[in-house]
Amino acid sequence: MYRSDRCGEGLAAPAGPARPLLAQNRLLAAWPAAAELSACGRLEPVELRAGTVLYQPGQFLRHAYFPLDCIIGLSQLAEDGRTEEMVAVGNEGFVGVALFMGGRAAAGTAVAQTAGHCLRLRWHDLRQELQRSVALERLLLRYAQALYFQAAQVATCRRTHGLRQRTCSCLLACADRLGGASTVSPEVLATLLQAGAEETAAAVSELQAAGHVGHRSGRIRIVDRAGLEAGACECYELVRHEVERLVPGTAPIARGRASAPARRPA
Repeated sequence: MYRSDRCGEGLAAPAGPARPLLAQNRLLAAWPAAAELSACGRLEPVELRAGTVLYQPGQFLRHAYFPLDCIIGLSQLAEDGRTEEMVAVGNEGFVGVALFMGGRAAAGTAVAQTAGHCLRLRWHDLRQELQRSVALERLLLRYAQALYFQAAQVATCRRTHGLRQRTCSCLLACADRLGGASTVSPEVLATLLQAGAEETAAAVSELQAAGHVGHRSGRIRIVDRAGLEAGACECYELVRHEVERLVPGTAPIARGRASAPARRPA
């Protein structure tokens, strides 16, 4: 059964315990009290379809989302409707920084770029946990700092690095956020890069010819990670290092896609 949230359609609420899934999000894995929230059902497993809008500018956030095996893009819209800088959140973080930064209204847009699963926590449960735990507040604040660093680095990267370098960096970051074994479509890659479809296809073709990636059935997979790392700009390592520095113990998780929690019967 798919629920229709005010913040977006195409979001399922499967039944089943969240506890086995905690380790698949690096922030939850670093938060000891998450197991208690999981046991009492307050961390709810949900499935996102690609394209699900979690929130739009001005909407009040009702949940924090902790991705397990999907990528959520955060973006700002210009006055003419163009999407400005895009930053991505995967299993290294969470979506909903506004919930604990002094307001609930969203300043930008959050959209699921890939289908997958999250654990979500209602905003008043998160607020209650923040009041109980200084350690949680510090953890989320450090992640927010890392997210802002990523946003600034993305803007710098677009101005200073070529598309092939940026493509290498983006594919590596996607692999980290999806658990290492997952792939992305050219359309998602172009969206995250904020580049045209033809330009992105040309960059992927170059990487495929070099033997670094494979492209089949509309999916791009990493074949030679070392080759991608050699071709990436320094932004990949800078962002990765900053996340690991600010949120210790959150190195990328090497795994396949998360197992889908059992769905609640329709």
